[in-house]
Amino acid sequence: MLEQELRDRLGAVDVPPSRLDAEVAVTAGRRGVARRRAALAGGGAMLAVGVLVAVPTLVFGSGGTDDVMPASPVTTECAVTPLAGPPGMTNVRADAVDPTGRFIVGQNISEPEPTNKTTGKIDGVPAAQPVMWTDGRVQVLPASNRAVRPSAVNADGTMVAVAGDGKEWDTMLRYEGGVPQKLSPPPGTTSFGLVPEINAAGDIVASSNVGVVLWKAGSTTGVKLPLPKNAEVRHLTDDGRIIGEVVSKDVQTLTTYIWTEAGAGTKLTGPKGQSLALYAARGDWATGNLWPSGTVARWNLRTGEITDLKLHTPANAINAKGWILADDTVRRADATVKLKQIAGSKEPAFAADVSDTGLVVGSRLTANPDGSTGSKGAITWNCADRK
Repeated sequence: MLEQELRDRLGAVDVPPSRLDAEVAVTAGRRGVARRRAALAGGGAMLAVGVLVAVPTLVFGSGGTDDVMPASPVTTECAVTPLAGPPGMTNVRADAVDPTGRFIVGQNISEPEPTNKTTGKIDGVPAAQPVMWTDGRVQVLPASNRAVRPSAVNADGTMVAVAGDGKEWDTMLRYEGGVPQKLSPPPGTTSFGLVPEINAAGDIVASSNVGVVLWKAGSTTGVKLPLPKNAEVRHLTDDGRIIGEVVSKDVQTLTTYIWTEAGAGTKLTGPKGQSLALYAARGDWATGNLWPSGTVARWNLRTGEITDLKLHTPANAINAKGWILADDTVRRADATVKLKQIAGSKEPAFAADVSDTGLVVGSRLTANPDGSTGSKGAITWNCADRK
């Protein structure tokens, strides 16, 4: 599987010490949150775009808080708070938060990723149960498949997730009121990427082996969008624009675009001599990493202005205020806010997403015996500007 190929390539890169291992770099691809994974799981037709996205951010090191974001002279901290998980679930993590901070979605992974004993490569999808917190109250959501992985939720609490039972993530789900609804894809669809997106209206967009697919709010029938071959989606704006990239056949270069549903595209370019890989967007803002510098950048989608933060770390998420979640900090216009770690914990915390209110969600990481990265529970940070 191509996701395993991404891990293999990351493992072969000689990099300075970093808080992020290859597993986390793969997981961090949205946002991303993340909010969201950089590589797309599935068959040979799926593109592991994270090869380009994840490697540069590791090659040039992890910046932490040593690099100062322009116009952020003040360094402060926000406290970490464990998020109570469902009883009996021991590998719960938080993957995304809605813009208001009311809804947090994640999953409990109950087994390691299936691995082929001969090749050592991932060979299937691990069992995962979807979880949602509403105003801090946790709820285990029904799973229509053996494995269900939420990736995004909007302010109405409508969630999107990919699901599967065997070797592929082959099912797309919309959750409304905590109830799953299976979405029908275009003919020929056999696998989806792990980072489908949802906007305020409830429209859903996802990458698949047949191209980028859109489900309008209220509809269960997906439509293949007229985007270029090898187009991959990263974000769906509230006004219906699709942000993503076109990946080369050798998975070494990509070109970032903003498309309309009709397929009209505008190329997003980086500073002179730099290519860009976009991770996340919200409102007028988008963030990602430049290449070959590997530094975090912020784009104003309305004006086209680009700011290079000179920060060598993955850009995980951004909110409507333009605050960037990067490694263990939130870069606000008025301050660089460091995310505190759980007292006495030796395991690092991974921050996956940030709401428009400044609520950051993530997980307390731990190393599993099989070499993968697990979670010792979901956590939050309140990084709101209290002025």
